[in-house]
Amino acid sequence: MTIPQPLKKRKTGFSMAEMMIALFILSIGILGVVGMFFYISKSINYSGNYSKAINYARQILDDIRADQALNLYAANCGLPQFSTPINSSSNRVSTYSPQFSGDPNAAKFYREIIASRLSSTGWESQIAQITVRVYWLEREWKHVELVAYYRQI
Repeated sequence: MTIPQPLKKRKTGFSMAEMMIALFILSIGILGVVGMFFYISKSINYSGNYSKAINYARQILDDIRADQALNLYAANCGLPQFSTPINSSSNRVSTYSPQFSGDPNAAKFYREIIASRLSSTGWESQIAQITVRVYWLEREWKHVELVAYYRQI
């Protein structure tokens, strides 16, 4: 009868090469997640500014519609009054207005109001197209544009 020799002990654990490959793969995954968070934060900031700009533009158009205040806006923004005719050579007037006031969050938003008549004669002369653009600066200038039609009574 022979006496069995002790079984060879098997090595347990991971080699250094396996650990380095695992850390490399893990670091690529972590970099992807960090990049995703950066992109998400930029998207959230952009969508917040976009929503604010839309709300500011709607506020201007709602004031014009609700209060029939086109002449008030025209006077405040340097536009000619719609009760007086716009020059026959130009049925369009544009102005860059100053920043919004009264709201501390609105300091980075600028507005442009464009008023134009559909025609200088006939019933269309009573209809004005009002375009409101609100600009803000992120890396480059972004803007939203809303268009409404206003009938002078």
